Amino acid sequence: MKKIFKWLVISSADPKKISLTVKATLMGIIPLAIALSGMADVPLEQNSMQAVATSVAQFVETALTLVSVTLTTAGLIRKVYLSVIGENAVLQ
Repeated sequence: MKKIFKWLVISSADPKKISLTVKATLMGIIPLAIALSGMADVPLEQNSMQAVATSVAQFVETALTLVSVTLTTAGLIRKVYLSVIGENAVLQ
């Protein structure tokens, strides 16, 4: 279990750093927080102001989600690739 945890958390390219997979996953928490805050639906004074705020929040949420998914996937692919070819610094 400890070996699997190290494999996921420690960068396979540089064992002194945290893996890209973990960084991107943590970055995915931001869109989740935005989505959850949207569920609270805090009312604003003016409808137009609320519409602008909602649009900006949705744009930021979508952009960060796409970046997070892309980086998580890239990090996981790199980790598996380096493990397969035997260059994963964590496994050595």
